[in-house]
Amino acid sequence: MATLPKGSIEKLLREVVGDDVPISKETIDWVNECAGELLRVIGLEANTIAENASKKENYRISQEHVMAALEVAENGLDNRTNAFLLTRRVLMQNLGMQRYAQEIQELQGSMALESQVNKAQRSQQLCHLVNAVVVAEDERADSVSEGSCENHLTRRVVG
Repeated sequence: MATLPKGSIEKLLREVVGDDVPISKETIDWVNECAGELLRVIGLEANTIAENASKKENYRISQEHVMAALEVAENGLDNRTNAFLLTRRVLMQNLGMQRYAQEIQELQGSMALESQVNKAQRSQQLCHLVNAVVVAEDERADSVSEGSCENHLTRRVVG
């Protein structure tokens, strides 16, 4: 089973318990094992949900699939391994996995809002670009009627 970097696990634990509390190597290893198992189970559940929801052979796991997998784990419907049961019990008592689903929803909402703002800005930039092209076309049409294109370009560069 793949494990997370022990330094990262220790850093996360330090954020929770503080620097003054000693953390044994065995504790870091156990938390690492539980976190790896939790990620594996959530990943498998999210994959199953995405596969069942997909109409195509090629599919992607989205935030919605991960949120649904977290809710399944929160409700205790996925009891694959003893390590996960212990981890789930600890998380439900101390952290509440639903919190993670709510954080994902909030992040997804802010990303959707940011996407809408970016889309509006791109649309506005496109309008400015189209207007600039129209103005340039009008100027070019005027310059052709006034004289040669070379004269117009020379006047723009010099003037």
